[in-house]
Amino acid sequence: MDLKKLNSVLEKAGIDAEEIKDEIVTAVKDEVKEEVEKTFSEDGQKILVDKINKAVNIPFLNEKQEEKLFTAMFKIIKVVLAKRIWTINKFENLLIRS
Repeated sequence: MDLKKLNSVLEKAGIDAEEIKDEIVTAVKDEVKEEVEKTFSEDGQKILVDKINKAVNIPFLNEKQEEKLFTAMFKIIKVVLAKRIWTINKFENLLIRS
């Protein structure tokens, strides 16, 4: 995407490019937040664990044991990603305030 051209068009239309950028960033963050919340909801966890359980077979574990393993892995990933997202948001907030 040619941002210079886009900025030029916006300027000609009398639209503040920075304002639109902020609105787009906010809209994208809201969408991402909503999708992350859906993914890590209880229903999202069940769907993901079920799909992994069907796709991966560990011969020496029965289905219930596999489900427990994948659920534990899901919870670990959820915590790691939540911490990562929190760190990014904290960093962005520091940048905005400075």
